[in-house]
Amino acid sequence: MDPFPTRYSGLSNTEVNELYRSETWDGLNRDERLDALQELENRSAESLGNRPCEVRLEQMENATYGCYDDGVIYVNEGLVENGELNVNFEDGTTMQYTPDDTNAQLMDTIHHENYHAYQDEVVNGRLEHSNQAEAELWRANEENYIRGCDNESLYRIQSVERSAFDYGETQTTAAFEEIEAKYGADDGFQAYQENISNDYENALTTAQTQYRDENVQENLDNHMLANYSGTQADDYAADTSQISHEASTDSDTSYSNDMADGL
Repeated sequence: MDPFPTRYSGLSNTEVNELYRSETWDGLNRDERLDALQELENRSAESLGNRPCEVRLEQMENATYGCYDDGVIYVNEGLVENGELNVNFEDGTTMQYTPDDTNAQLMDTIHHENYHAYQDEVVNGRLEHSNQAEAELWRANEENYIRGCDNESLYRIQSVERSAFDYGETQTTAAFEEIEAKYGADDGFQAYQENISNDYENALTTAQTQYRDENVQENLDNHMLANYSGTQADDYAADTSQISHEASTDSDTSYSNDMADGL
């Protein structure tokens, strides 16, 4: 018996993915969308071998799609209910806007956050990852986690995030390529592809420029491994005021053990 049963438990994986078609997603109500998110999480967890997470809706700000924390995946309630995101600016104003790729981004969010759940089980010794060097880097990263509000480019290229982003984007792209082959172009997925295009490359270039280091990702990984082993290393995130995406008056980076993150 599924720990988190849904009305869609009898569907095939293909049929679950097709719930995220722009036309289909737009026709679902709040509860149906929540069930679609939970059912996708059940399948994503089954594929990776980690324990499925409960999916809960929560009010979120600053264009956050979702986060993972201690066995629960939280998804932006406004985005699920009415497709709206809230963005706070440094001058204290708030803007609401409606993304044109919500259906694909929410699929990505579930796969991305479930990958963090998988990483959490690997880090804590409940699952074995095929790449032991990467697993060790995740353990080091968990103790030296960089939040997006502290440094957006380093957040994006750190080990746990670049792996989760890659997994979420790969799974979402594969699902929608099958959908488009059957139904034709999906407007939400087309917008999604444009929005994620060169996202990692842009973050890496920004970090290379900021720290004047062509090997910034490798050195960031080594920095985290060194800190994890108890030795001293330079702090690559010492100056975060230049490219923070949240209002902040403090340019010092605070690392977090919390795997929670936003897309």
